[in-house]
Amino acid sequence: MIKAYISGVSCRFPKSNNVQEFWQNLIDGVDMLGPSRWPPGLYGLPPRAGSIPDLGTFDAEFFGYSETEARHSNLLLRLLFEVTYESVVDSGLTLSSLRSDRTGLYVACTFSDADAITTSAVTDSVHANLRSTLLQQLNAWYRFQGPVASVDTACSSSVSALQMAVTDLITGRCNYAVVTGVNLILSPNCSQSFNRLGMLSPTGDSHVFDISANGYVRSDGVAVLILARNPERCERIYATIADIAVNCDGYKVEGIVYPSRSSQGNLLRSLYGEKLIPTSSLAYVEAHGTGTQAGDCLELNAILDGLCEGRDEPLLVGSVKSNMGHCEAASGLSAVVKCIMSIYHGMIPPCLHYKTPNEGIEGIPLGKIKIVDTCHKLKGRISIMGINSFGFGGVNGHLILMSYKNPPDECKKAGTYLVPLTVRSEEGIARIRTFLEKHSENVALLKLMSRSMLSCDPRQQIRGYAIVDLPEIVCRTSATVTYTVKVTTGSKFGAGTDANVFIDLQGDLQKSGKIDLKESKTPEKQFERRNTDEFLITTKDVGHLQRIVIGHDDKGAAASWFLGHVTVHSSSLDFTWTFPCERWLAEDEDDGRIMRELLPKQKCPLSQEPCVSVYWSPRQQHRPPLWLLVQDIAWRSNMPHADLLQLGVFKQSLQESDEILRSLETDVSVTESLEKEAAFKPATKVGLVCLTAVNIGLMEVLKASGIRPDGFIGSGLSEITVAYLDACLTHKQCLQVALAIGETLESLLTEGKGESIYSISLHSDFVHKLGPKTNILTYINNTVMLAALPEQDKDYILKQVEQAGGVYSELTEDVMIYMRFPEQICSNLEKKLKSIIPSPRKRTPIFRSCSHADSTSHSKARQTVGASYFMSLLQRAVNQHQRVSSLPKEATLLSLCMTSLCTQTEVSCSRSGQTEVHCHPRTLSVLQTLGELHELGHTIKAGHLYPPSAPLDCSNPPLSPLVTWNHSISWPLPDWCQFSDTVKNQQKDVYRLPETDLERSVYDPLALLIVHAWAAVCGSKDSLQSTVLHSLVTTPELMKQECLHGALIHVHPATMGFAIQAEGGVVMKGQFKHLGNNLDLPLVPGYDVDQNENVAKPQEDCEHEVETEEVVWEDSWLEFINAVLEFVNPHTPDLPIKVMLDPEQHMKITHDCASVLVMMEENTGICKAGGVVLQFQPSVKRSLDQSILLHNLNLGDASSTSVVDSVLLYSLPSNNSSDDKLLLYTGHTDNEPSEQIGLVSITDGGVKHKSYSVPENWKAEDLEAVVPFILAFHTLRDVASVSPEQSAVLLNPLDTVALYMIAMLTVQGSDVFTCTWDHEMSLMLRNAFPKVKILHPRSLGIQLKQLTKGKGVDVCFKSDGSDMNSAMDLVADHGRCVLTGRPSEKDSLGMSAFLRNITVMSVSPATIFSQLQDTPDKDILAALETITSSSVRDRADDGYPEPRGLRYCVEEQMKFSQPISLQKLFTLLDGPGCKMKDVLDGIPENDVASVERLQLTLSMKPQEFSITQNTSYLNDSKDQLNIARTSSYMEASKLLTPSSAICSGLLAPPNTIRNSIISVDMSQYTSASTPIIRITVDSPSSACYRDPLASLDLKFSGVKLEGSYMEDKVFASPGHDRSRNVLSSNRMPTTPQTMDFLFVGVPRTPMTPHSPCVKKLLTPSRITPPLLKLNDVVSKDKPIFIVHPITGTLLLLTALGKALNVPCYGVQRTPSTTSSSVTDMAGFYRNAIEIHDSAGPYRLAGYSYGGMIAFEIARQLQKSNKKVECLIILDGGPGFVHSHIAIGREELDRADSASNDSTEIVALVSFVEMYGPIKARQFLIGALGNLPSGYPRVRMAVDFIMGNVVISESPKKTKWMSLKNRILNKDKSERKMGLHSAATEVIRLSREKKAEEYINSTFIADKYRPQEKFIGNIHLLRVKSDPTISVPMSSDYGLGQLCTGEVKVKFVEGDHQSFLKSDKVEVVAQFIENVLSREAQ
Repeated sequence: MIKAYISGVSCRFPKSNNVQEFWQNLIDGVDMLGPSRWPPGLYGLPPRAGSIPDLGTFDAEFFGYSETEARHSNLLLRLLFEVTYESVVDSGLTLSSLRSDRTGLYVACTFSDADAITTSAVTDSVHANLRSTLLQQLNAWYRFQGPVASVDTACSSSVSALQMAVTDLITGRCNYAVVTGVNLILSPNCSQSFNRLGMLSPTGDSHVFDISANGYVRSDGVAVLILARNPERCERIYATIADIAVNCDGYKVEGIVYPSRSSQGNLLRSLYGEKLIPTSSLAYVEAHGTGTQAGDCLELNAILDGLCEGRDEPLLVGSVKSNMGHCEAASGLSAVVKCIMSIYHGMIPPCLHYKTPNEGIEGIPLGKIKIVDTCHKLKGRISIMGINSFGFGGVNGHLILMSYKNPPDECKKAGTYLVPLTVRSEEGIARIRTFLEKHSENVALLKLMSRSMLSCDPRQQIRGYAIVDLPEIVCRTSATVTYTVKVTTGSKFGAGTDANVFIDLQGDLQKSGKIDLKESKTPEKQFERRNTDEFLITTKDVGHLQRIVIGHDDKGAAASWFLGHVTVHSSSLDFTWTFPCERWLAEDEDDGRIMRELLPKQKCPLSQEPCVSVYWSPRQQHRPPLWLLVQDIAWRSNMPHADLLQLGVFKQSLQESDEILRSLETDVSVTESLEKEAAFKPATKVGLVCLTAVNIGLMEVLKASGIRPDGFIGSGLSEITVAYLDACLTHKQCLQVALAIGETLESLLTEGKGESIYSISLHSDFVHKLGPKTNILTYINNTVMLAALPEQDKDYILKQVEQAGGVYSELTEDVMIYMRFPEQICSNLEKKLKSIIPSPRKRTPIFRSCSHADSTSHSKARQTVGASYFMSLLQRAVNQHQRVSSLPKEATLLSLCMTSLCTQTEVSCSRSGQTEVHCHPRTLSVLQTLGELHELGHTIKAGHLYPPSAPLDCSNPPLSPLVTWNHSISWPLPDWCQFSDTVKNQQKDVYRLPETDLERSVYDPLALLIVHAWAAVCGSKDSLQSTVLHSLVTTPELMKQECLHGALIHVHPATMGFAIQAEGGVVMKGQFKHLGNNLDLPLVPGYDVDQNENVAKPQEDCEHEVETEEVVWEDSWLEFINAVLEFVNPHTPDLPIKVMLDPEQHMKITHDCASVLVMMEENTGICKAGGVVLQFQPSVKRSLDQSILLHNLNLGDASSTSVVDSVLLYSLPSNNSSDDKLLLYTGHTDNEPSEQIGLVSITDGGVKHKSYSVPENWKAEDLEAVVPFILAFHTLRDVASVSPEQSAVLLNPLDTVALYMIAMLTVQGSDVFTCTWDHEMSLMLRNAFPKVKILHPRSLGIQLKQLTKGKGVDVCFKSDGSDMNSAMDLVADHGRCVLTGRPSEKDSLGMSAFLRNITVMSVSPATIFSQLQDTPDKDILAALETITSSSVRDRADDGYPEPRGLRYCVEEQMKFSQPISLQKLFTLLDGPGCKMKDVLDGIPENDVASVERLQLTLSMKPQEFSITQNTSYLNDSKDQLNIARTSSYMEASKLLTPSSAICSGLLAPPNTIRNSIISVDMSQYTSASTPIIRITVDSPSSACYRDPLASLDLKFSGVKLEGSYMEDKVFASPGHDRSRNVLSSNRMPTTPQTMDFLFVGVPRTPMTPHSPCVKKLLTPSRITPPLLKLNDVVSKDKPIFIVHPITGTLLLLTALGKALNVPCYGVQRTPSTTSSSVTDMAGFYRNAIEIHDSAGPYRLAGYSYGGMIAFEIARQLQKSNKKVECLIILDGGPGFVHSHIAIGREELDRADSASNDSTEIVALVSFVEMYGPIKARQFLIGALGNLPSGYPRVRMAVDFIMGNVVISESPKKTKWMSLKNRILNKDKSERKMGLHSAATEVIRLSREKKAEEYINSTFIADKYRPQEKFIGNIHLLRVKSDPTISVPMSSDYGLGQLCTGEVKVKFVEGDHQSFLKSDKVEVVAQFIENVLSREAQ
C-alpha cells in the first residue's frame, strides 16, 4: 500500500528561510506577500508578490565556486544547491551514502527568468547557466548515480516530478529520490503575459475560496524532498506516500488554461475507494486553490464529487496559496511541506483572507466541505491527507500523505551521549546549542544528529561536539524521603533579627525552619554568626532540589544577603550535596529588596534535568597524524567504570572475553567484575585479565568509531593490547597471555620483595647521580620515572634525589616487574607463552614498543611477538618518554590510561608542541576523547554509541533549520529594467588600446588604462563627459606595457560595467557612471580654499600627510594623468579604487593658468588635480596622537623659577601596541634651594606633569630607583592587594621591579616564592632574602604544591617570559594572577580559571604613573621616603636598579653641567623653530647635544630646525669646511622611512637599546659635519684560549662626534657608564682598544625627486620565472633541477649548467616565492617543478643553502607518492647551514644566543662578506649590535658595502678624512643630482632589499628542522677541508640522520667559496653526470 517514504524536507519561501520559519508564519497568520521587485504600477502589474529574503546571498566557497562563476551562476541553481543540502542534513543521511547508492534527481521548474540576460550578456563564466543545464550542474556537484529528469507541467510540475520519482522507486530504478521544485519571479515580462490573460490579482491579494477572489499572486519558492524506497534505508520518516497519480484534461473547448472538473474528479475516484483508501479516513485536503473564480469552484466541486460521499463530517480543505501566493512549479511541494509540518505539530494552520465563501462552490453550503479559517487540531494517532494540484496546461495530480509514527516508547534511555558537530558559522553554534538544550532527552534525535551531515561534513569551518548527560531517574513514589539541611552562616549575616529557610522541591517552595540572629555591637550594624542550624524536610516526591532561599517573611520573597554554605544529606537516597552561596538574583520590582538564592556549582546528584555541554574549535586545515599510546597498567590499582557497559560495542567485546574465559575453564568474568566496580590490581591474575579485556573493548570502540591511528605505542603490560591491534595476537591469545603473566606475578608476590618502588620527579639529566644501585623501571616522561630501590640503600638514594631538587613518593602497589626474574620462573613462564603463541607474527612498523627497538632491528626476538618478546618485555625497563619523543612534533597523541581519574603517576607524556588527548575508562571520558579527535579533524562515527532504534517518526523536529551558510557576500541580482532593455541585444564595437600610445614607453600603464577606459565608456575620445569609474579591480601582474598590446575594452551599458581584456587575462574591470553636470568633486581642505597659500605654506599639522606639486596642462589628458601618477606613485603603493573625471570643470581651472596644483592627502587617500580626483586606500595613521604638545603642560606658578639638574627618560610598555614615555627630572627653585622631583607622563591620552619635594636624606643616585620602586609599590598595594597572611610567587625572569616586590613582601611578613635559572641570581637572592624560598623552574609546580600542601599560592606575578597556563596552575582557588608584562595573544584563559574563581589582572606602567599624579602628595612623599630605606639602597651593591627592566627602559640619562630653566627645557622639547634664539641664550654649549638628543627622542613629528643651527660659530662664511650640507639631524630625520621612523622617538619599541650608541639617529648618517662614531672594544689582554660560548664582552663606553664645531665633545651622558650587572664581577680582565667609523659619501635622498619613468629606466621590470633553463641540451633524459644558494639567484650555477650534458634547470627565487618558511618555499618550488614535469621521476640538486631546500623538495615529492630518482647535495644541506649560523652566534656578545636579534646580525655580517673581506669584523659586529633591529642595521651594512664607512685606528687620520670628505661633499652638493646619483641610489635600494631577503632566508633556515627522512641514498660532494666558519661536523654534514639509505660522499679540493669557480665546474659536472648515470640504471 505504501509507495514511498519521505525522509527529508527543506524549503525557502517568502519571508521564510527554512521550514521552521515557514511554519511559524503559517500558524501566526502572517501574510507572506510583499512589494514586487519592480516599481508599483509598472505595465499595470499587481503591486505585490512573494519574495524569498536575501536572494542575492550564496555560499560560493562551500560549493567550490569562484567569484566569477558565482557572480554569473543561475539564481535557481544557487537556491537548489543550498536547499538540497539542507534536506540531506534533515534526512540524517550522508552524501556519501546517497552517492554510493542509486539516487535519482528530479527538478520541477517552469520559468528561468534570468535566461533572457545570461543568453545575451557577455560573461566570463565557463558554464552555460540556463534552465536546460540546471539539472546537470546540480547533479555534477551532488554526483547522484540514479535517474535524473527535468519536469515541466506548469503549476503541477512538482507533483508530476513526485509521481515520476515514486514510480522509479517502486520499479527499483533507484533507492532514493531527491525531488526539487523551484520558482523565481525576476522578470516583469512573464507577469505581464499572465496579467493580460486575467490570471493575476490586480490588488496583489490572494482571496482563496472567497467571493472576492480575483486571481492569484505570483511568488518565489523552492522546496526539496528526499524519498526512500523502504524504511530500512531511512534514518527518519516524516510521512509515507500511500498513493499518487496524474492525468491530463486533453482537449478542452474553454482553452488550455481552464481546469476540468471531470478530469480532476476521475483522478480522485481512481485513488480512493473501499479497496483502496476510504474517503472517510481523510483528515484534510490541501487544495491547489489559486484564488481564481473559475479554478476554485471547479476544483472544490471535483473534490465534492470524488471525496465527500459517505462522510459523516465535513471535509476540511485549505490552501497554502492564501498565505504565500502561488509559487507555480514549486506549489505542489509547498503544499507537501505544509502538510508534513501540520502532522508534526498536530495542527492545521488557517487560510487567510477567507470571509465569505465563493457562491460557485457547491460543497460549502451543503456542509460537505469546510474551509479551515482558524487553527484546527488534528485528531487520532495516524493522519491521512490529500494534496491536490493542477496546471494551466491541463495536467492534474494528487497524492495521499499518511503520517508515520512508531509505537510509543515508555522508558527513557538514561546515559551519556556524544553528538559530533560541524557548522559553518557562529550562528550555527547558537542554533545547535539551543536545539540540544530543548531536545536533550530525545536520544533517538541525538542519534540522528550524530549520523547526519551535521556531524561529518569536512567543508564546514567549525568543528565541535556536544556531550549530553541523561541521568537515571529513581522512581520511589511510595517511599517518604527525608532531607537533612544544614545551614552554616559565615561571619556576617544581613540586617534583621531572624531569617527563614525555604527549600524548593520542583518549584514548590516549602518553609523548613528559622535561624535566630543575635545583634552584635559592630559599627556596621551587622550580625555575626558562626553556628550551624539543621532542618528536616520530608517529601514523597523525590524530585531534585532546585534552590534554597534564605528570607524574612513566610514566602521567602524578601531576603538579606548571606555568607556561608549549605549541606543537604539524604540517608535514604544515599547522597550528600554541599555548595556555597554563589550569586545574587535580580532586584524585586515590588519592594526593591534583593532575594538571595543559594545555587550549587554542579547539579544535585538526583537532578532529572539533562546536562548539555557543547565544545567548539575552528576547523584545522590539515589533520595531524594520530598515534595511540596505551599506557602501562602495572603501577596502579585501576578501576574502570561500569557505565562503559552502556556502549554496545564495548559490552559485546566483554561478552566475547567472558566466553573465551569460560572456554579456558577459569572462574573470571570481566562483565561481573566491572559491574561490581572493584579495583583491578595488575599484579594479580584476575586484575591483569580484566584490564586486558577492558583495553581490548575500548580498542573496539575506537575502531567502530572510525578512528584509525597512524601508529600504536605499547607501554609495559599494555603491549598485550597493542599486539592485538597489530594483529600479532588474537583476542583469545591476549587473554591467555594475560592469565599466564598474571599467575607469574602473583607467585612473585608470595616470595616477598627486597626493594621498594618509588615515583621520582627528577630531570633525566640528573639520574646518574642516584648511583648504580637505582634500578629504573619506567621513564614516564623527561622528569618522572619509577625506580626500584634496595631497602639498605634507599635512604641514601632518596637523599640524593632531594639534593638534586627532585621529589619522590613510595608506591603502595606490590608489583615486581621490569626487573630480572628468577630463572625457574622465567623457564616456566616461557613454556606457557610458547604453547599459547606457537607461531609468532612479525610486528608491523606502526607498532612501536617502549621496551624494544623498532621492527627494523636485526634481533628476531624483538621483531616477532612471541614468548621471547614478552619475556624480554617483563625484564626490561620501559622508556615511554624516549618513544613518545621520537614521534613527529605535529602528531596528536591519544593516551589511553586505565584509571578513572588522574593519579600521581599520570602526567603528560607528550613533548612540547604535541597535542595530547587523554582517555580514561569511563563513558564520559571516552566520548570526550572522540569529540576532541573530531575537533582535530578525524572523522567520527557515533551511531554505534547509541542504543538501537527504529527510524524517527513524525513526532521529531526537523534538522534543516540548523544549517547555516556564509552569506557575507551578496552577489548581483538582475534588475527588472534589464529584461526590457534593448541594449542587451546590441553589442557595441570593441574598443582597442591604440598601439601608438603603447609604443611610447614613457606613459604609465595605469594612465593608459584610465584614459582609454574613460574614452571607451563615453564612446570615443571626442565625446568625453563627466564620469566616475568606481569599484576598480586591477591585476598588478599585467600592469606592464608589454602585456597591454592588443588589449580590448568591453563595455556593458546594461550593467554599467567595463572590463579591459589582455592576452594574459583581465587587466582592469569596474563600474562607471555618467553624471553630466551633476558631478561634485570632493573638497580637499587647503586645496579648494586657497591654492597658492597651500603651496607656499603647507599646514604645519599636515606637512607629512599632504603632499603638493604643480603639473602643467598641455591639452592632453594622457599626458596630464600620467604626470599626476608620477607625483602620486612615491606616496602610495596602492592602485586607485575610484577615479572621478570632470572635463568641464578642468577646462575652467586651466583657462587662465596652465599650471595645475596637485595635492595628495595620505590620510584620506585622495589625490586631486584640477578636474581629476583619484581615490586610493587611506593610509593608516600612527597609533600615537601626533598633536600632543609639551608646551601645553601645566607647569605651575613656579615654572619660571624652576631649574633642572638631571633628566631620566623612560620608555614604558603599555597594553596596546605603542610605548609611552615618562620624563623624570630633579631640580630646585630659585626661592627654595630644596631639591624637587618632577614627573612628566606622555601617553596617548595626553601629557601630565607634577613635581614633589624630596626627603631630607635623599641622594642623587636614588633617582634611578624611583620608577622601578613605584611600579613595585603600586603593583603590590593597588593591583594585587597582598596582605601579610597571604603567599605570593614571582615567576622568572626577575628584574629590579620584582626584586623590590620581594623586599616589600618580606618586610610585611608574607610567604614569598620565586624561581630563576641564573645560579648567581639565586645566590644573591638567598643572601639578601633568607626567608624567600627559591625553587627550580623545572620542578616549580611540584615543589610549590608540596610547600603549600597542595593549595597553591594566593597571588602569582607572571612576567612576559612565563607560560600562562603554568602560572594559573600555581594559583590557589579564589586566588589572583597578576600579569606584570604586556598581555599577549598566547595568554589565553581556559575554563579552569573560571571554575576555580581565579581573578586575572593586568598592570600597565604608563597608567600607573598617569594615575600617580592624581594621588595626594603625602602618599607620594611616603613612597619616596621608603626609597631611602636600606631595603632599596642595599640592592645598589648588587647592580640594582637596572637601566632596563621588563616593564621600563631608560632611553636617555643626562646630568647638565649647569642647571637649565624648566620652562626653557620644555620649550626646546616642544619644537624650537622661531623661538630658538631666545631659548639658546644662557644654555652652555656642552649641554646642547644632550638636549638635542632628548628633543630627537621625544619629537612626535620631524622638526625643521636643530638646536645647533644658526649659531654664531656655524655661520662663519670663511670657514668653508663647516658649511652644513643639511640643517641638522632633525631635518635629516624627515627622510626616515616608515620602518626606521618607528625606531626613534616616542614610537621606539621596548627592546630598543638607546644608552649605548646614541649620538645620532643611527638610521641616518647625515649631519652638519661628517659624523665619526668612536667605539671602544674591550679585548683580552692575552691570546690565551677562550671558551667559544663565552661572550666577547663588547662594551661601548660612549660615542664621540669629532669635527670643528664640536671638538672632542663626548656625545653621551656621564650616567651611561653606570650600567652594572650582577655577573660582571667574574669577567676576564680586558684592555680597551678604540677604532673610529667615519661615514662618508654624498647625501642620500629617496627616489621621490625622480619620475617613475627614470625609476623604470634604472630598474627595468621583468617577469622572473621560478625555473630557468641553464643549457640548451636536448635529450630524452629527465632534466635535473638545481636549487639556488642563499642569494636566491642563479649566477653561481650558470657555468655549472652549461658544463652539464643533460638538460638542466635552475630553481630561483621570484617576487612571488613564498618565503615564510623552508617548507613553504620548497612547496612553491615543488609546484613549479610538477607543472613542468607532472610524471617524474625527479632529479634534484642544491648548492650550499639550496641543498637544504632541495632536501625538503625531495621529501615533499616522496610524501605525495612521487618518485625521486636521485638527490645531490653540493657542499651544503640542513646541518651545514645550521652550523654556520651557530658559529656566527658564538662570535656575538649576547646572553641569549638563540634570539632573533643575534640571528639578524649573523646574517648581515655574512651578507657583507659576500662583497669582500671585512677588516675589523668584531667592530662591525659591535656597531650592528648597538643599532635598533631592522632597517637601521640593514642600512649600515649596505654603507659598509658601498664604501660609505671607512675604518681607521688612527684618530688623526680619521679627522683628516673627515675634512676631506666634507670638501668633496660640498662640491657634489652644488651640482644638480642627475642619473648617476639616482642610479647609485637604485643600487643602494636593491642591496638593501637583498640584505632583507638574506636575513629572512637565514631566519627560516635557522627554524627549519626536517620532520621526516628522505627515502633513499643522498649523494654529497663536499670540499676536503672542514669549513673555516662552522662548528665541528661529521664528514656527511649530518645527512646520514636524515635519510633511510646511505650518504655517498666524494671530496674535492678547494673551499666553499671557490666550489663553483671555473676551474672546479668540470669536476662538479662530472660528479653529477656519474651519479645520474648510475641512478638511471
